[in-house]
Amino acid sequence: MNAGTLVVKPSIAVIQLAEDAIPHERTEGQGPDGGSGIDGLGSGDGSGDGASPGSPDPAARQTVFHGVVSLDPVRAVKEFQELADEIFVNLQTDGELEIVIEIRATAADGFADGTVRTVIENSRVLKFNPGAGFESE
Repeated sequence: MNAGTLVVKPSIAVIQLAEDAIPHERTEGQGPDGGSGIDGLGSGDGSGDGASPGSPDPAARQTVFHGVVSLDPVRAVKEFQELADEIFVNLQTDGELEIVIEIRATAADGFADGTVRTVIENSRVLKFNPGAGFESE
């Protein structure tokens, strides 16, 4: 470990992430129009019907959102919080939201036995879906 190493207890981090994902009044990070400030996303104040001159019929509105994003393992908590603030809260407002987290890790020389035991136990306690675990390539 060095000065740039961050040690996070997974069980506590998952609980914190879940609690932080609960919608709250947004102020920081909003664009001037109330959106997220990301081009093409979050524009407008949310009060309109989505129609503008030359736009498709409002009856043909978008009904499904899919997105995949990779998080930096060192900044994962902060980046997850940004996703919660900028994406999750907006999608929850208008519909149902399902968040699925996929974790992939590889170790060329194999994971240490202690790491394997710890991750398997933590994934069980944190109720990972069946099938989570290690494998040999």
